[in-house]
Amino acid sequence: MAARTGNLAWKVHFQGLDRKTKIRRPSTIVFDQEGNKVNVPLMMGADVTYIDNLSESHPNDSQGSSEMRKKIVAIQFSEETYYVDVNDLIKPGSLNKVDLKPQEFGLSGQYTLTNYVSILKSSIRSRQDINGDLQDYLLDLVDYEMMGSGNLSGYNTTELPMASIEKEFGEALGPIHCIKRGLVGKLDKSGKSLGVTQATQINIVGKGVKTKDYELINADGRTLNISAKGGTSSSNTYKPASIMETIQLNPKLESRINQYGKTQLDIIKTLNTYSAIQGPIIAANALGYYKRLSSFLPSSGLRNPDFISEELQRTYEPMFLTADTEIANRYRQKQRTGGTFTYRTLTWCHENFLIRYSLESNNQSIFTRIVNDVTSAGLFFVKLNFSGQVPTFSVLMPGSGSINNVYLRQKNTKFGGGGEKLGFQI
Repeated sequence: MAARTGNLAWKVHFQGLDRKTKIRRPSTIVFDQEGNKVNVPLMMGADVTYIDNLSESHPNDSQGSSEMRKKIVAIQFSEETYYVDVNDLIKPGSLNKVDLKPQEFGLSGQYTLTNYVSILKSSIRSRQDINGDLQDYLLDLVDYEMMGSGNLSGYNTTELPMASIEKEFGEALGPIHCIKRGLVGKLDKSGKSLGVTQATQINIVGKGVKTKDYELINADGRTLNISAKGGTSSSNTYKPASIMETIQLNPKLESRINQYGKTQLDIIKTLNTYSAIQGPIIAANALGYYKRLSSFLPSSGLRNPDFISEELQRTYEPMFLTADTEIANRYRQKQRTGGTFTYRTLTWCHENFLIRYSLESNNQSIFTRIVNDVTSAGLFFVKLNFSGQVPTFSVLMPGSGSINNVYLRQKNTKFGGGGEKLGFQI
């Protein structure tokens, strides 16, 4: 199914209630109640309200039998009522940010593929925060993965939360892809079949589990552990907590890694042990980055988003002036006008040092080896990417050595508060 348009879009996404929405296209034809064109400059993105009781019929409605025949609806704009093609409006459900993780669809525990898909689709339809093109698109993605093909045309991805779909809904689509084709007929590192068939069951693990997002359980009881990732560099990373959860259960693995990468493993341990604010500072200090200044940090710990003292800001002046051009300019401005950075800026400079360290050839090779050794115990990475509207999955097999060029990455801001722990881009 492609995106719903025309009369069908009106019935499914608009009819029944007045709804706030926006103009979808840069050039919208506007009519009056009698069907005459009127000169009203409705710009793309303009806020309008769909008026239900005036939209039942219009002279310019198409009279054919097609479900998606042309449909004109009433809108209110600047306290005036006009009429436009329903296709020129953003479907209301496409405007909101929603949580698309599997657990938010009521998925937790073990399912057959058939039951899993049935519950997922039913939940997509019933959730009050998912409608409009978003509802249609999510349902189409499920059908696409079940069939291996389909019509995904007609969607404007700029109006959809594609980052959340890739990062979060990919966790929901991944099990379907793996059972239908992604892991079917695949061999493990010993040359033995993985055993994935249509009878393989899906187990969605709890949110507290760091290492994996779901399991595939074969009829013979063999369990495959899956970590879902987005395929773009802006998507989720492989966190230190996930790495350490595996290492702490395997002393031999930790001993082996220490033989070739103790320094790099210590960085991972530090980032995992301490907060998102403290961890990068302590890890970078251990490598010599402004280590002598760390004694000036408050002994009671660093809190986010507290402002640092003027004395501490002056102490770290050499770092602020050299770590980043934007930070240096902001520092000079604060010298003139007053005010201090928060601890987020202090941490960002240390994060940036660690990222550069991880990109050095020798260090990147060691971090890559660590990640491959950790995942060789049986963790599959299933990555979702999009080409336009069409999803593409790739599977990184444990023990294959196919994870290359690992490096630390952050998506934290330089200023203000917030932030999350550094992770590895894979």
